[in-house]
Amino acid sequence: VLLALRETGGAGDVDAFLRDVEQYRQQSDLAAQSETFPESAHRAEVLRGMVRRTYATAVGPAADGLRAVWCHRAHGVDGLGWGEVARRVKRGGLDTLVPNMAWAGRAYYASSVLPRATATDHLAACLSAAQQHGLKLHVWFVCFNLEGATEGFVGQMRREGRLQRAADGRESTWLCPSHPANRLHHLDAVRELVTAYPVNGVMLDY
Repeated sequence: VLLALRETGGAGDVDAFLRDVEQYRQQSDLAAQSETFPESAHRAEVLRGMVRRTYATAVGPAADGLRAVWCHRAHGVDGLGWGEVARRVKRGGLDTLVPNMAWAGRAYYASSVLPRATATDHLAACLSAAQQHGLKLHVWFVCFNLEGATEGFVGQMRREGRLQRAADGRESTWLCPSHPANRLHHLDAVRELVTAYPVNGVMLDY
Protein backbone atom coordinates (compact mmCIF):
# COMPACT_ATOMS: atom_id res chain seq x y z
CA VAL A 1 0.00 0.00 0.00
CA LEU A 2 2.77 2.44 0.94
CA LEU A 3 4.67 1.71 -2.28
CA ALA A 4 1.52 2.34 -4.32
CA LEU A 5 0.94 5.63 -2.52
CA ARG A 6 4.52 6.66 -3.17
CA GLU A 7 4.18 5.86 -6.88
CA THR A 8 1.01 7.96 -7.14
CA GLY A 9 2.67 11.10 -5.80
CA GLY A 10 3.30 10.73 -2.07
CA ALA A 11 5.27 13.45 -0.28
CA GLY A 12 9.06 13.70 -0.32
CA ASP A 13 10.17 11.84 2.82
CA VAL A 14 8.31 8.60 2.04
CA ASP A 15 11.29 6.80 0.47
CA ALA A 16 13.48 7.55 3.48
CA PHE A 17 10.71 6.52 5.88
CA LEU A 18 10.20 3.25 3.98
CA ARG A 19 13.90 2.45 4.25
CA ASP A 20 13.78 3.17 7.99
CA VAL A 21 10.76 0.89 8.40
CA GLU A 22 12.38 -1.98 6.50
CA GLN A 23 15.69 -1.60 8.34
CA TYR A 24 13.96 -1.58 11.74
CA ARG A 25 11.82 -4.57 10.75
CA GLN A 26 14.90 -6.59 9.81
CA GLN A 27 16.61 -5.63 13.07
CA SER A 28 13.50 -6.65 14.99
CA ASP A 29 13.36 -10.04 13.27
CA LEU A 30 16.94 -10.75 14.31
CA ALA A 31 16.45 -9.42 17.84
CA ALA A 32 13.30 -11.48 18.33
CA GLN A 33 15.42 -14.64 18.60
CA SER A 34 17.00 -13.46 21.84
CA GLU A 35 14.68 -10.78 23.25
CA THR A 36 11.99 -11.26 25.86
CA PHE A 37 8.34 -10.85 24.92
CA PRO A 38 8.04 -7.33 26.45
CA GLU A 39 11.06 -6.20 24.45
CA SER A 40 9.62 -7.63 21.24
CA ALA A 41 6.23 -6.04 21.99
CA HIS A 42 7.94 -2.68 22.43
CA ARG A 43 9.70 -3.08 19.08
CA ALA A 44 6.37 -3.88 17.44
CA GLU A 45 4.85 -0.70 18.89
CA VAL A 46 7.78 1.39 17.62
CA LEU A 47 7.44 -0.18 14.18
CA ARG A 48 3.70 0.53 14.14
CA GLY A 49 4.42 4.19 14.85
CA MET A 50 6.96 4.35 12.03
CA VAL A 51 4.43 2.86 9.61
CA ARG A 52 1.79 5.40 10.69
CA ARG A 53 4.23 8.25 10.09
CA THR A 54 5.09 6.89 6.65
CA TYR A 55 1.44 6.46 5.72
CA ALA A 56 0.49 9.97 6.81
CA THR A 57 3.39 11.43 4.84
CA ALA A 58 2.54 9.38 1.74
CA VAL A 59 -1.09 10.46 1.73
CA GLY A 60 -0.30 14.16 2.14
CA PRO A 61 -2.77 17.04 1.86
CA ALA A 62 -5.81 16.60 -0.37
CA ALA A 63 -5.58 18.41 -3.70
CA ASP A 64 -9.33 18.73 -4.21
CA GLY A 65 -10.74 18.82 -0.70
CA LEU A 66 -9.48 19.01 2.84
CA ARG A 67 -7.98 16.73 5.45
CA ALA A 68 -9.15 18.11 8.75
CA VAL A 69 -8.87 17.44 12.44
CA TRP A 70 -11.65 18.50 14.83
CA CYS A 71 -10.85 19.73 18.34
CA HIS A 72 -13.63 20.10 20.90
CA ARG A 73 -11.55 22.23 23.29
CA ALA A 74 -11.07 25.88 22.44
CA HIS A 75 -7.63 25.90 24.06
CA GLY A 76 -6.52 22.93 21.98
CA VAL A 77 -5.06 19.69 23.31
CA ASP A 78 -4.37 19.57 27.04
CA GLY A 79 -0.72 20.28 27.73
CA LEU A 80 -0.02 21.61 24.23
CA GLY A 81 -0.32 25.16 22.92
CA TRP A 82 -1.96 25.80 19.56
CA GLY A 83 1.48 26.26 18.03
CA GLU A 84 2.50 22.69 18.88
CA VAL A 85 -0.91 21.34 17.85
CA ALA A 86 -0.64 23.05 14.47
CA ARG A 87 2.89 21.77 13.98
CA ARG A 88 1.82 18.18 14.63
CA VAL A 89 -1.27 18.49 12.43
CA LYS A 90 0.85 19.77 9.55
CA ARG A 91 3.47 17.09 10.09
CA GLY A 92 0.72 14.47 10.05
CA GLY A 93 -0.30 15.37 6.50
CA LEU A 94 -3.47 17.27 7.40
CA ASP A 95 -4.26 20.75 6.11
CA THR A 96 -7.21 22.08 8.15
CA LEU A 97 -8.01 22.77 11.81
CA VAL A 98 -11.66 22.77 12.96
CA PRO A 99 -11.63 24.07 16.55
CA ASN A 100 -14.83 24.35 18.59
CA MET A 101 -14.87 28.10 19.30
CA ALA A 102 -18.57 28.99 19.37
CA TRP A 103 -21.82 27.74 20.86
CA ALA A 104 -25.28 29.31 20.89
CA GLY A 105 -24.56 30.81 24.29
CA ARG A 106 -20.80 31.23 24.48
CA ALA A 107 -17.79 32.26 22.42
CA TYR A 108 -14.09 31.66 22.96
CA TYR A 109 -13.09 34.82 21.12
CA ALA A 110 -13.87 38.53 21.18
CA SER A 111 -17.60 38.63 20.41
CA SER A 112 -20.27 41.22 21.03
CA VAL A 113 -23.02 38.86 19.83
CA LEU A 114 -22.29 35.74 21.88
CA PRO A 115 -21.47 35.87 25.61
CA ARG A 116 -17.71 35.56 26.17
CA ALA A 117 -16.79 32.24 27.79
CA THR A 118 -13.34 33.51 28.74
CA ALA A 119 -11.28 36.66 28.58
CA THR A 120 -8.70 34.77 26.51
CA ASP A 121 -9.10 35.01 22.74
CA HIS A 122 -8.51 31.34 21.91
CA LEU A 123 -9.52 31.83 18.28
CA ALA A 124 -6.84 34.47 17.72
CA ALA A 125 -4.20 32.13 19.17
CA CYS A 126 -5.40 29.19 17.07
CA LEU A 127 -5.61 31.28 13.91
CA SER A 128 -2.09 32.62 14.39
CA ALA A 129 -0.72 29.08 14.80
CA ALA A 130 -2.67 27.80 11.79
CA GLN A 131 -1.36 30.59 9.57
CA GLN A 132 2.21 30.07 10.77
CA HIS A 133 2.07 26.41 9.74
CA GLY A 134 0.13 26.90 6.51
CA LEU A 135 -3.13 25.39 7.73
CA LYS A 136 -6.69 26.44 6.93
CA LEU A 137 -9.05 27.11 9.83
CA HIS A 138 -12.79 26.43 9.88
CA VAL A 139 -14.55 27.45 13.11
CA TRP A 140 -16.80 24.77 14.62
CA PHE A 141 -20.02 26.52 15.70
CA VAL A 142 -22.47 24.45 17.78
CA CYS A 143 -25.86 25.95 16.89
CA PHE A 144 -28.86 26.26 19.25
CA ASN A 145 -27.21 24.21 22.01
CA LEU A 146 -26.89 26.23 25.24
CA GLU A 147 -24.49 23.86 26.97
CA GLY A 148 -22.05 25.90 29.05
CA ALA A 149 -24.08 29.11 28.78
CA THR A 150 -24.45 31.17 31.95
CA GLU A 151 -27.63 30.94 34.00
CA GLY A 152 -28.17 34.61 33.27
CA PHE A 153 -28.17 34.09 29.49
CA VAL A 154 -30.40 31.01 29.70
CA GLY A 155 -32.77 32.95 31.97
CA GLN A 156 -32.94 35.80 29.46
CA MET A 157 -33.79 33.35 26.66
CA ARG A 158 -36.48 31.78 28.87
CA ARG A 159 -38.08 35.17 29.63
CA GLU A 160 -38.10 36.00 25.91
CA GLY A 161 -39.75 32.66 25.07
CA ARG A 162 -36.82 31.53 22.92
CA LEU A 163 -36.14 28.11 24.42
CA GLN A 164 -37.28 24.86 22.81
CA ARG A 165 -40.37 23.15 24.15
CA ALA A 166 -41.64 19.65 23.49
CA ALA A 167 -45.25 18.99 22.40
CA ASP A 168 -46.21 18.46 26.06
CA GLY A 169 -44.72 21.83 27.01
CA ARG A 170 -41.54 20.57 28.62
CA GLU A 171 -38.66 23.00 28.25
CA SER A 172 -35.12 22.15 27.14
CA THR A 173 -32.02 24.31 27.37
CA TRP A 174 -31.71 24.72 23.62
CA LEU A 175 -32.66 27.72 21.55
CA CYS A 176 -35.74 27.06 19.42
CA PRO A 177 -34.61 26.98 15.74
CA SER A 178 -38.03 28.16 14.51
CA HIS A 179 -37.86 31.39 16.54
CA PRO A 180 -36.88 34.31 14.22
CA ALA A 181 -34.76 35.98 16.90
CA ASN A 182 -32.71 32.81 17.35
CA ARG A 183 -32.05 32.46 13.64
CA LEU A 184 -30.98 36.11 13.50
CA HIS A 185 -28.80 35.54 16.58
CA HIS A 186 -26.88 32.82 14.75
CA LEU A 187 -26.60 34.79 11.52
CA ASP A 188 -25.28 37.80 13.41
CA ALA A 189 -22.74 35.60 15.23
CA VAL A 190 -21.42 34.09 12.00
CA ARG A 191 -21.34 37.47 10.24
CA GLU A 192 -19.37 38.98 13.12
CA LEU A 193 -17.00 36.00 13.21
CA VAL A 194 -16.05 36.01 9.52
CA THR A 195 -15.76 39.81 9.50
CA ALA A 196 -13.49 40.02 12.54
CA TYR A 197 -11.29 36.98 11.84
CA PRO A 198 -9.81 35.83 8.50
CA VAL A 199 -11.04 32.24 8.87
CA ASN A 200 -11.47 29.93 5.88
CA GLY A 201 -14.91 28.71 6.84
CA VAL A 202 -17.50 27.99 9.53
CA MET A 203 -18.89 24.53 10.27
CA LEU A 204 -22.46 24.73 11.54
CA ASP A 205 -23.11 21.82 13.91
CA TYR A 206 -26.73 20.70 14.47
